[in-house]
Formats: sequence, C-alpha cells, structure tokens
Amino acid sequence: MAASRNADDDLYRGYDDSPLNASGGGIFQPVGMEGEMLPGTAMVGRPPGSAMKTYVAPGTAQRLGTASGLQDGARPMTSHRGAGFSSAPNKKWDPLSQHAGKSGGGLAGKTLDRKGEISAEETAKEIEEKVHQLLEESAVAACSGDQTTGLEKAIEARKKERSLCKYRDVNNIGELNNMDLTYAVDFNLAHMNHANKNYKEAIEQFTDLVRNKNYPQSGGLRVNLGNIYFEQQKFSLAIKNYRMALDQVPQTGKEVQFKIMRNIGLAFVHMGQYQDAHQTFTTVMNSVPDHQTGYNLVVCSFALGDREGMKQAFLRLLEVPPYEMEDDEDVDLLGLMGGEDDDMQNVVQNDGLREELRKRQNYITRCIVNSAQLISEKIEKAGYAAGYDWCVEQLRAAGYMRLANEVELAKASKFLGNKEFESAIAVFKEFEKKESRVRARAATNLAFLHMLEAHTDVADKYAELALKSDRYNARAFVNKGCVLAEKGDYEGAKSLFLEALAIEPYCVEANFNVGLVNLRMDDPESALISFKKLNKMLPENTEMLFQLAQCYDIMGDFHHAVEHLKMLNSLLPNDPGVLARLGAIHARVDDEAGALHFYQACSYVALV
Repeated sequence: MAASRNADDDLYRGYDDSPLNASGGGIFQPVGMEGEMLPGTAMVGRPPGSAMKTYVAPGTAQRLGTASGLQDGARPMTSHRGAGFSSAPNKKWDPLSQHAGKSGGGLAGKTLDRKGEISAEETAKEIEEKVHQLLEESAVAACSGDQTTGLEKAIEARKKERSLCKYRDVNNIGELNNMDLTYAVDFNLAHMNHANKNYKEAIEQFTDLVRNKNYPQSGGLRVNLGNIYFEQQKFSLAIKNYRMALDQVPQTGKEVQFKIMRNIGLAFVHMGQYQDAHQTFTTVMNSVPDHQTGYNLVVCSFALGDREGMKQAFLRLLEVPPYEMEDDEDVDLLGLMGGEDDDMQNVVQNDGLREELRKRQNYITRCIVNSAQLISEKIEKAGYAAGYDWCVEQLRAAGYMRLANEVELAKASKFLGNKEFESAIAVFKEFEKKESRVRARAATNLAFLHMLEAHTDVADKYAELALKSDRYNARAFVNKGCVLAEKGDYEGAKSLFLEALAIEPYCVEANFNVGLVNLRMDDPESALISFKKLNKMLPENTEMLFQLAQCYDIMGDFHHAVEHLKMLNSLLPNDPGVLARLGAIHARVDDEAGALHFYQACSYVALV
C-alpha cells in the first residue's frame, strides 16, 4: 500500500518509461493503479468497463486520453509528447511558422500574399483621401488669395469624387458612399465659382444643392444665393432668397436670423426704400444691436430727413458696448515681465487677437465719427456748429472722450472748409491743454493755418510743439520744413521733408515739397524724380502735370513738356495760362503755326 501510495503521489511517473504494448496494436492504453490494463475503447473492438474498481491517475488536462495510452507505469496524456519536451534538440520556438514562411510555405508568406491583394474598399478609401486632399488645397489657395487655383482644385475634387462614387457602385459597395463628402465637394465648387465671379455657374450649383432632398441642412445656402444676386444688383431676388433663408433658420439661431435681416435692410437701402430699411434695422437694433447696424440706421434716418430720428439713432449707436482691450491686465502682465524680455512683450502687444481688437475698435471709431459728421449739419436749426456741439456732448456723456476730441477736430476742419479761419483757430487752441497726441494734431493744424496767413514765427512755434508732442508725426515735419523753406533754408527744409518721407513714404505733401525745393535749388532732374513718383500716385492731378511740364521745359525737353501741357489742357480746357505756356513753347521751337493757334485760343478764353 505504501508503494502504491508513493506511486500515486508521483505526478511525473511514466514520462521515462514508455514501452509499447504489443497486444495494443500500436494504440496506447490507460493503465490502472496496480499496473493491470484497463478495458479498451471502441478502437480495439470491445466496450469500456462499466464498474472500474481501480484508481486511474488523471492526465495533464484533467481528463482521460482517448486516442493514446501508455504501458504499465506510464501516465495518461492529452498529447503524444510531454509539455516542454522535444525530441529535436536546438529547435527554435516558432509558433507562427515564420521561419517556414521564408521558404514560402508558412503563415507569414500567406499573410504577405493576402496583403498584396488590395480590396475594392481599400482602393475606395485611397481615392477618398485624395478627394479630401484636393478639398483642403482648394480652400488653402482661396484663403491665400489665389481664387483661380482654388477653382481648379475644386473642379478636380468634384471629378475625383464622382469617379469614387462610380467605382463603389461598380464594385457593389455603393452603400459606403459618403454623402457628406459629396455635399462638401459640391458646396466648395459653388463657392469657388462665386469667388471667381462665375455667377451663372454658382447660382446653378447652389440651386441644385438647395433642391436636393438628401441635404436637409442646405436651406441655409439661400443666403449664398442672396449674396450673389446682391452683387449682381438684383436686389429683389436677393431679398426673396434672404427671406426664404430666414424660414430655414431654427429659433435657436437668432444671431444668424438678424444678420440675414441686416442684409435685407442693406438691399432696401440700395433700392432707395429707406423707410423699409429703417424698420428692418430698427428690428435688428432692438434684439442684437451692433455698430454696423446702428450706423446704417443713422444713414436711413438722414436719408429720410428725420431730425429726431437721427438723434435717436445716434444715441442708440452710442449704447452699443465697445470692444475692450483690457489694458489693466496687459499692464500687469508687462509689469510682471520686468521689461527684461522685449521679445515676449512684442508678442503680447502684437498678437493676432490684439490686432483683431484694434481693427474692430478702428471700425467703431469710423462709424461713430462719420455718423457725427453726417448728422451735425441737419440735427440743429442753428447750424452745423450747434450740431457738432450736440454730438460732442453726447459722446462725452457716453464716455467716448477720445472720439469727442475727434469730432471737435472734424468741426475745426469744417470751419476750414468754409474758410472760417478764426473759428477754426479758436477750436484748435482749445487742444493746447489736452493730452500730447491730441495736442500734436491740433498744433499741426495751427501751424498750417498760420503758414497760410504768413505768420511764419507763430507757425514755427506750433510746428515745434507738434514735433515735441509726437516725433513720428510726418505732417509736423512737413510744416517745419515749410517754415525753413520760407526763411530760405532749402537744405534744412529738404532734410525735414525727407525725414517725413522716412516716417510715411507715401506722404503726398512731403514728396511735392521735395520736388519744389529741388527746383528752387536748380536741380530739375531730382525734382523730376519726385514729381514722377507723385504722378503715379495721382495720375490726373493738375499740379503734378504742370510741375512735370515745368521740369521738362527747364531741362530743354520741349517734346515731353508739350505732351504734359496738352494733358493738362484736356483737364483744364479753359485755363488761359496753360494755353499761353503752350504757345510760348511752340514759339521757342519756331513753330509759328502752333504758337499762333494756342495764343488765339488763349485770347479767346481770356475774353470769355
């Protein structure tokens, strides 16, 4: 019994002793605890025993073997060899038959063969990726300003998308067609045609999208159709499409609704229906007020001649909250930097968001100042001065101190336009006690006024004040240069004019004065360069044409001098001075007939 128990406790017995049973016919049989043979299976022709009184050791998988057995002393197994044992030494473990695959017969070889066969669905995905790439290239080209390339890429994307749908239908995978991609391709093509002014094609494509029942969200494209008709000045059709788009916008999209209504109001303005436009803009201002709509409301009130309406519209414009720059936070941030990291300060001060806020604030400034200038002449019976005063008071009450100063400067400019110099000087002198930048603008205008009145010393005083307040004021340098030129210091005047051009390269006054100073210094070639530059900027300016003719005349180039004088004569046909100059040049070149013609024309014009 002890030996038997030891045999039972030996879990690994039978692995070393495996002689075959000759009577088993080569089939292994399970062995009992005492070594006798157990009843066989159906493989040896007799049924298994029904009442086994002996103990049978379980196999490695907790079940009896069915197709294999060992002789006496052998342990039953589920496999014909032991776990972890191999009769072939130094054989690497290769469960996936990767080494066999090298000869072409393993699993890896079959996998590579399957990868070489690309399915129709994979091919369709590759084509779809190309369509997406073309869409992105089209959008990037359009954003960079290359509308032609954007249209070409859009057309190519549509062709590729259509071929993708056809390929899927042919290969019986049409249910995988991407309707969103089709919509994006068609919309992009219509938008690119609109951007390239191909209005007919754009209208057809947008109309097809709107009428397609597969795109329930396409009703909003009525706005695009309205914009196209608006650009074509077909305002009735534009209003019709805008109103149809309003019906498609859900109740949650109130901002979109009022933007569309603003477009309707603009169409009414272009049609001259100011009353309808006024009602539309009033509705928008009651719900979603903005500066653009407020300015349009002021314009409609002005067109209707409604004084009270203009005042109310201007007050509603001032009630719209402005965009704040959050200066306190920016100052604190720069203070934390300690002024050591200039690059970081430049990034903070010139980031994209701040630049966008500056643009919006400049737009608000233009809306408010233009509105004040527009209505000031009409809102008060006492005259435009009283109207400007009312606007300034309202701006100060609303907290727009800087804009109030702008309107006051506009008032002074209006005085100058009406040749009321004393009133203009009185307004400008009020700015001498204000902040430096505003004071510099007032001083610049005061220097200009005193130069016109030949008060050179006073003009010099205000020109110095303007330069002291703002060293980057190009017009202050121009005024100072004019003072020096009046005193005969042409070299000093020229250096100041050139410094003004360094600050503002397209300053017309500085360019013109440089040319005049060069003429005073007997340098017509340099003067000609300045006047040619100005002539490109102002091709039909009569003063530029006359100075060009003057330079050519001094240089002895009579052909070009006559050419520019004739151009000047076409712009000023009744100017006897131009005709007399033409006659003098023809007489100088011994063209008596030409000289007689222009002198006779001059005498006729002078008599008339």
